[in-house]
Amino acid sequence: MIVYSKSIGQLNISELDTARKDKLPTLKTLRTVNLPLKSMLRSLSFDKQSKKLACGTIDGNVFLFDDIESEPSGQKLIYNHNNNRVLCLAFVPGKNWLISSSTDDTIHIWDLAQGRTIRKLPVGEPVRKFVLIGKDHLIYTNSTGNIFSLDLNNIDKQPSIVYSGNEHQSFQTLAYNSSLHWLMVSRSGTLSVFSINPEDVSIISSNQFTMKHESQVYQAGFSPDDNWLVTAGPDAIMLWDLHDASDQDIEKLVPIVIDNNRQIFSIAFDEQSRYLFAGDDKTLHIYPLDIKDVYTRLRYKMGEKELTLQEWNYYVKGNLVRPDRN
Repeated sequence: MIVYSKSIGQLNISELDTARKDKLPTLKTLRTVNLPLKSMLRSLSFDKQSKKLACGTIDGNVFLFDDIESEPSGQKLIYNHNNNRVLCLAFVPGKNWLISSSTDDTIHIWDLAQGRTIRKLPVGEPVRKFVLIGKDHLIYTNSTGNIFSLDLNNIDKQPSIVYSGNEHQSFQTLAYNSSLHWLMVSRSGTLSVFSINPEDVSIISSNQFTMKHESQVYQAGFSPDDNWLVTAGPDAIMLWDLHDASDQDIEKLVPIVIDNNRQIFSIAFDEQSRYLFAGDDKTLHIYPLDIKDVYTRLRYKMGEKELTLQEWNYYVKGNLVRPDRN
């Protein structure tokens, strides 16, 4: 199921149609859901266990859908961030909490069972992105390049600084890989990867490599299976294959480059980590990650004939290497 918004106050509930073997999957809309108040959506979060969906708007509203798969889905307004846009949302696994950040310079923790706010944390500036490490730690950054950790088992304590950089410059993106225990941040053209202890959230070591982007990276994230990293800027979308990655060879990673000349506002993967979704101001793009699947579908389309290099370049965008027929 793919949930996105292309109209003010509306959600599109969709899925990928994969029935045709000779065609790449197409997006099929199942139904459209109207929000109680008309406002432009800024953030979404889905809880796979409870099937709850939360969305935040530019007016500061946070809406909760009790079961996005049912109809009606029971949407309701649960709180507001002082009419400031909601930047990031996440359900906390195992705690039945919803956490949000906003341009009102707060992080808001909402207890879904009690139906009330249990902590409104002033952070001094907007937290554009935060990540959860399990159910115990919330990680975010600030404009001076510090990385903070909030202990979710003791939410009344103040956040602690787990990293303080010498550059004193802000990070544009933040993502966490739970398999490799990597905390990834980007600054201009540099990607920093921190090895982190998920038990006490201490930074163990850091590594950096220069990305191929010609401009700042505004979106980044790991796939659900932790085998892919995507970075996106106005110049390109880049896919980094992490299947054989380790701390020692991270600087040798070479991305798949997908041309792009628009600002990417959102990126996401499907649950099976087979497709990447990237949304700009006009289009939702769908990119298959398994090039063998693409090649198989092209062979169905062309018959058993092997594709020429010209045909391959016509059907496939980006600098992907054509796989061997065998």
